Amino acid sequence: MIEQLAKTAARGVVEGFIAQDRHDFDAASLHFSVMFQTMFPEYDSETLLKAAGSYVSALLAQSKLKDEHSDLYNRLHDERWGFVRSQLSNTCRLLDIPDSFGLETEEVWRYHAGRDDSYVKHIIEFHRVLVRRLTGGEAGFKELAGLYTTGLAFHDQHSLYGVKRGIEVMELYFRILFDAMSGTTREMIPATRG
Repeated sequence: MIEQLAKTAARGVVEGFIAQDRHDFDAASLHFSVMFQTMFPEYDSETLLKAAGSYVSALLAQSKLKDEHSDLYNRLHDERWGFVRSQLSNTCRLLDIPDSFGLETEEVWRYHAGRDDSYVKHIIEFHRVLVRRLTGGEAGFKELAGLYTTGLAFHDQHSLYGVKRGIEVMELYFRILFDAMSGTTREMIPATRG
């Protein structure tokens, strides 16, 4: 069950980002709604599609402003980041995620667009919020943030190799997340004395 959910979610997120890169709002929204459905099964399809639509609107807006500014300073300080934040806030409201998830996600995209490695700190923080929302705790959020960062790096290659490896990384990401959501415990390895 978790394996299939992880495959579905991984394909949804990777295909969603590919559709966003092609500026295909409808396809991206559909793919992200599929991903959201695996994470938030308590919501109906209409709510998930609305949440995905807001998420994709934010993605397309950040992509457009990134494409319009070759100057990194202007990319970081464009007033349209406010629109991106408001769309992410709407996604958070629809899925009952703390608004700090949206703020941290916007900061990821903004600093990534500005080629500032500070985006990694914000990936860690949005995972802290997301994992707490989905599991009630924070166990594993750093591991998930690391995998997400790796998946993003593969996506940035814009190659068939990057897509294939990105899907593999995101399948592992979602298996770990869904294990945590289902309460699957990790066995501790006893410390050895040397």
